[in-house]
Amino acid sequence: MHYAMTEKVIRSLILFFDSNPSGTIATRFTKDMKTMDSQFPGISVFVTMNALRIFSVGITVIVVNPYLIIVGSVALAYCVYIYKIGINPMVECQRFD
Repeated sequence: MHYAMTEKVIRSLILFFDSNPSGTIATRFTKDMKTMDSQFPGISVFVTMNALRIFSVGITVIVVNPYLIIVGSVALAYCVYIYKIGINPMVECQRFD
């Protein structure tokens, strides 16, 4: 993430540097990286544990009732469809923030 942030700033127009002092840019970098460093370890453990839980419950349900593979496939396809529709508005909201 730090590399991507640095590339975006380096490749930005000179107008960006005229309107933003170097201290503001450095403060923003520090704040963003501190947030990532403090939040990422906890979130990654949470995501990993929940992914493994979903996997194990899914395997158990498929063994007990194989017909639920059809229902699960339809539900997964619907979730992917909703994700594709909703990702652009979420990105725009984050950009405005």
